[in-house]
Amino acid sequence: MPVTIKPRSSNTAAAVPTTAQLVDGEVAVNSADRIVYLRVGTSIVPVANYFDASAYVNVASSQTVTGGKTFLAGIAFGSQAAASATTLSKHIALFASTYGFSVTGGRLNYVVPSAATHVFVVNGVDIASVSSTGFSVTGDLVATGDIYASGTAFYGDGKEAIRFSDSWLRLNNVNDFASGTYFGTGIVRTDGSYQIGAGGGVFKADSTGISSNGDYLGPRESPFWTLTGNVTITAAHANWSFYNNSTTSYTLTNSTNLPPGTMFQAFCFGTGTITLAGAANRIFWWKGDGTQPTAGNRVIGRGGWFTIIVNPSGQWFVTGIGIS
Repeated sequence: MPVTIKPRSSNTAAAVPTTAQLVDGEVAVNSADRIVYLRVGTSIVPVANYFDASAYVNVASSQTVTGGKTFLAGIAFGSQAAASATTLSKHIALFASTYGFSVTGGRLNYVVPSAATHVFVVNGVDIASVSSTGFSVTGDLVATGDIYASGTAFYGDGKEAIRFSDSWLRLNNVNDFASGTYFGTGIVRTDGSYQIGAGGGVFKADSTGISSNGDYLGPRESPFWTLTGNVTITAAHANWSFYNNSTTSYTLTNSTNLPPGTMFQAFCFGTGTITLAGAANRIFWWKGDGTQPTAGNRVIGRGGWFTIIVNPSGQWFVTGIGIS
């Protein structure tokens, strides 16, 4: 006569037997979940599980998932190439929100409400945030290639440092760094032209020489300045020394309203002369022999030199040797 063997069982969904209910090697059945359990030592393990194909989604083809579905461990998503640029055009929304990612053509769109900011966290550390107004990085931003910027300027601590919106590269253009631009002990070099004022109108130095207020002063040969052209003396020439070492003669012209006490020198080492010229009664030769200074243009020849001091009336008082 047949014998019916009935293991321990339960018809309550999600009920799992305990080690107190089973001895080692004993089985139990949950008829509601259709799962067979086995006690193995001190553990209860499922050894048989009914597979209901209707409870799973076959991702081998396009599927629409409706209602609640439970995705168990071990799900793998294979790599699939898009059939066209717009295949992934559906919006992937973040949980319980209306924003997230979408792909349109060759663009990955991150849809963010105007008031929202999303933070990217790595190992518990905030590294970046994105919102509808821009992308911010917390910490260092490291680039292994070139950086191409198409805006207007770079800022440091909220102050404009470098502006590149026109044909000039502008440093501290709006004087946000109120103390100025400091180069430390480094070298500031140009192989072109160093200028003060528009077009070097106040001062200009380049490979051909130096000019001030439009007057060419010639190339510098320390501690003097070689004359290669006529010069109109201004306050900018205070304490300068000029010399002529050529066969060409040059003129230093007096200008009005030089600050009192302005002083400069000139030396002649070549056959060319240096002439002091200017407005009448503005140049006085102080011979040093006790006579009164005499007015008029003065010339020095080879081996001559003179020193000029401007008095409170703007007049030049000249002293030296080789003067005529």
